[in-house]
Amino acid sequence: MSNEPSSRDSISRKERANMELWRENKKLIAITSLIALLPMVAGVLLWKELPNTIATHFGLGNVPNGWSGKEAAVFGIPLFCLIAHLLCAFAVPSQPRGKNMNGKAYKMLLLLCPGASLVCGVSIYGYALSWNVNIEMCVKVFLVCVLLFVGYSCFASVYRK
Repeated sequence: MSNEPSSRDSISRKERANMELWRENKKLIAITSLIALLPMVAGVLLWKELPNTIATHFGLGNVPNGWSGKEAAVFGIPLFCLIAHLLCAFAVPSQPRGKNMNGKAYKMLLLLCPGASLVCGVSIYGYALSWNVNIEMCVKVFLVCVLLFVGYSCFASVYRK
């Protein structure tokens, strides 16, 4: 008999919990990753109609105050959102506080970056193509949805105790 721990024992309880969280949500991670890339697909489909310089940052009153090239707007922003999404999906549960993460909170985390990617895509393409899109309202509705869900989750967890 050897005193060396087996490879099964060498995986900590925390690592097993993280792998379990990822395993339970791998389908949701895949779906939300695809959702984060939907604005890229829309941008490719709208490529000929989009101007070469696109407003990608807006101030109050839907006034643009930052511009990017078409390639950066169509490919860069959705890819940035995808990378942020994957970092959240895999890195957050690995953190010391992430090991106790509630399943609902983790699912909410998985929806944030894809939701932001969709709001950015609608806002940027809508403005570039002169659609009547109220960017400020889109952002506010998104933030209200996030805050309502977070508030409900906090209330539900406190109420259960």
